[in-house]
Amino acid sequence: MKHILLFLIVAPFSCAGQATTAYERVPEGRINPQRLAFVTALSDRILMAQQEGGYYQLSDREADAAMLGGLSESVQKQAYEQISSAFGEYRGLVFEELLMPTEGTLYEIYRFRGQFGTSGSGIEVRSVLNPEGKLAGFYFKPWKNRL
Repeated sequence: MKHILLFLIVAPFSCAGQATTAYERVPEGRINPQRLAFVTALSDRILMAQQEGGYYQLSDREADAAMLGGLSESVQKQAYEQISSAFGEYRGLVFEELLMPTEGTLYEIYRFRGQFGTSGSGIEVRSVLNPEGKLAGFYFKPWKNRL
């Protein structure tokens, strides 16, 4: 039996408050289509580069300073090696939902079902945008229906 691995690539914003922060799902009609297209394409580019044996070099237009420093080549390759050895090669993403905190920071949490090898959609790829619309967090987690 495979063990599910939680692998955090980078989460430069504070996670300490997440346990007490309430989030609400953004209705489909209120999701900014340009931001959704941006975060979907960026998440896919990161994973495609990793699948091809490389890594994705983020720009300062795409990601905040912490992500630029934290999502290095070695971190990306190590993360992909662990995920692909457990679940197979990356095949794609399916957008599931956008969550926003009901108060406090304005980080946008985009949840995707990652398609990997034979695992189906049991992997969450979570991409977090900061208030400026830049990547501020990128995670792999076992899929749960609730955050």
